[in-house]
Amino acid sequence: MSTASRSFAVNPPLDVEGTVNFRTPAGYPARYGTVREGALYRSDGLDRVSERGRAAIARLGLSRIVDLRASTEVDRSPSLVPSHIETVQVELYGQASALDGAAPRPLGEMYQIIMRTRLPQIARAVQLVADAPAGAVLVHCTAGKDRTGLVVATVLEAVGVAREHVLDDYAASAGNLAGPWLDRIVALYEERNGHAASDEFMHLAATSPAEVLGAVLDTVDETWGGVTPMLRAHGVDDRVLDLLHERLVGQG
Repeated sequence: MSTASRSFAVNPPLDVEGTVNFRTPAGYPARYGTVREGALYRSDGLDRVSERGRAAIARLGLSRIVDLRASTEVDRSPSLVPSHIETVQVELYGQASALDGAAPRPLGEMYQIIMRTRLPQIARAVQLVADAPAGAVLVHCTAGKDRTGLVVATVLEAVGVAREHVLDDYAASAGNLAGPWLDRIVALYEERNGHAASDEFMHLAATSPAEVLGAVLDTVDETWGGVTPMLRAHGVDDRVLDLLHERLVGQG
């Protein structure tokens, strides 16, 4: 079903120069209200942010950045953000990067592995969103699509955003990443590995099909009874869930 048939539209990327997938779920219908303006942002990498982009980030009032990248990625591509913003790293991948030649897994398989083996890290990321100091929180990785997509989907479902809207928000990444960002990632892959990017790599890098995330969330429902029981089973107690709702949801 298209978003045009519902009174809902995914928010477009913000004008943060040096990023292509920096956006917010503000205004999405949630349990007992809507997602607040200035509460949560999601993004691709921040290693190419310009001075104008840094100024745009400074105006958002971020108090915490949750960086889901591996240490090797952080060291190779450090974020260029205002120094006063706290950054906390939660390494969500437990495997080598496809950029560095690891055999790409199908997206659905990769997501299922993450949601089976990295749930403590997912729970940690959600807690970091909930208990951040006053201000907005940004969650990001390299593309702002896969790791960020799983964490943000978990957060949004936990505060009662409808599954269809969560999937629409996830699916928007592919269009935002198309063009120069994707061209750069493909060129980087080919430079590092000495051969043309495979169809499997292109699918991993370039797509964000709603049905793929939907299947993973269906598995969470079948296994745990939903994201909230899943989070509780991994140390996110009711106090943190209440904080998450208070931070993200306002009347509207």
